[in-house]
Amino acid sequence: MNPTYTDLDSFAILGVTCRNAPDKIDFGAEWQRFDRYLELAKPLTADEHYYAGYFMVESEGDLVDFYGGVAVPMGAEPPNDELAVRPVPGGRYAVFACTMHTLSQTWAAIYGEWQPPEGVEIDHTRPDLEIFPPERAGEDAAIRVLVPIKSS
Repeated sequence: MNPTYTDLDSFAILGVTCRNAPDKIDFGAEWQRFDRYLELAKPLTADEHYYAGYFMVESEGDLVDFYGGVAVPMGAEPPNDELAVRPVPGGRYAVFACTMHTLSQTWAAIYGEWQPPEGVEIDHTRPDLEIFPPERAGEDAAIRVLVPIKSS
């Protein structure tokens, strides 16, 4: 696994949220739930992609707060009570390319095999991210998995 690296500015995810273990989240149901509010979210979007953010819940062991939706500028307000906004701090990320078909294998390889370069470690204070193309469909859809890193 040879990721590329990128620096992201701070932004926020506007979308639906749930708290669960990553392997217990019904992603299809969560994206369907978000799609009901897509027309409300579109005017606020920063770009045309879809974003999933996995925010560690320190007091809850292996649980994460999953946010599935779109990128919006910092300070954006949700247009209704069904959607939430979660800030994503800027910083450096390792970027892994995959498809919908290989997404679960990519996550397994990142957290089972991949070793950050010397002097670098995963930054668990920031969320892991998935960035989906505008069509967000199909087994061959190109996805980017971003893992936050920092100097050790």
